Amino acid sequence: MGESREEMKNQIELLFVSLKLHFDYEEIILERIHYPERLEHAVIHNKLLEHASRLKLNYYEDELKASLFFTFLLNEVISAHVLKEDFKFFAYL
Repeated sequence: MGESREEMKNQIELLFVSLKLHFDYEEIILERIHYPERLEHAVIHNKLLEHASRLKLNYYEDELKASLFFTFLLNEVISAHVLKEDFKFFAYL
């Protein structure tokens, strides 16, 4: 059981780092295309990362099930952010 929990910690950390890198890269693109709402978009990224960080720490402290971290990624990052917020800058690409 301990190994699977450690593996889950590693997977959550990998997802968190990947999310941060994705947002960083996206913000570079938004800057290059002169997206007028890029600063507001960066604020949204920061809020999502703060929330993900809290969930990650809560999982590490055994206060949260891993499924809640993944639910956050699906609902808040993919459904709410990518499909709604990111869609707004596609016309600038």
